[in-house]
Amino acid sequence: MKKGILFFLLILCSLQIAAQRENFWLKGFVRDSSDLVKDAHIVNLTTGKGTSTNDFGNYRIVVSIGDTLQFSSVQHEEIKKVITETIAYSKKLNVALEKKTYVLDEITLKKHYLTGNLLIDRKKVPKDSIAAVGRSMSQYIMELAENTTGFDEKTAEEKSTVGQIHRKTDPTRKFKGFGTSFGIGTGNKKKRKIEKIISNISYSTNNIVKEIGKKFFLDLKIPEAEIYPFVDYCKQFKIRQLYQERKILELLNVFEKKSVVYLKQLKK
Repeated sequence: MKKGILFFLLILCSLQIAAQRENFWLKGFVRDSSDLVKDAHIVNLTTGKGTSTNDFGNYRIVVSIGDTLQFSSVQHEEIKKVITETIAYSKKLNVALEKKTYVLDEITLKKHYLTGNLLIDRKKVPKDSIAAVGRSMSQYIMELAENTTGFDEKTAEEKSTVGQIHRKTDPTRKFKGFGTSFGIGTGNKKKRKIEKIISNISYSTNNIVKEIGKKFFLDLKIPEAEIYPFVDYCKQFKIRQLYQERKILELLNVFEKKSVVYLKQLKK
């Protein structure tokens, strides 16, 4: 009798284990804190089989009680779920993934306190970038002078050589638009020519207005039609020297002070 009862219990346990290992379709959806997640990967780590969610975040996969499912996505943290009897009863498992957090290298942004108004910002800018442009131009001219053959303008023969130098080197090509052609001499003559070249290139009413911008003069209440005459008017106050020495802030101060006088003269 006892052997019969023991045999019955063994059969019952076997049936229960077989029932637990019965495969069934599990379905559900995957989402994160804001939306459904498509193309998320679901892998049954027990069987090695997997699937992925569709465009609506839904999935379906064959599992058994005790299997472990792994849910992962490129933009989300990976999680694992074990199939329990409760899940097997409902045959449904919805999963929420957490988005990955990416830590970037720390950078420091320096405050510049600029307002966009040239009248105000010119007092706060520590360095004038226009001066760097002038220095680069001067450096190019100096290098060009060192690499050019010297000549004496007094002889006709060497004057023809000048024409050859112009045709071969064409140093004005880089400064096209300035309306200047030149040859480079030697010694003091070279120095004077370089100074004249820099003067002609860097100093003109049009260049000053272009570099500073018409908005600056309009902020001074100078009518647009009077901007160029106003700059010409200020040339008597040594703005040429300030401009050539790249003392732009001092130049702006001159314009600011003389604009008051100029406007009064316009009214008269």
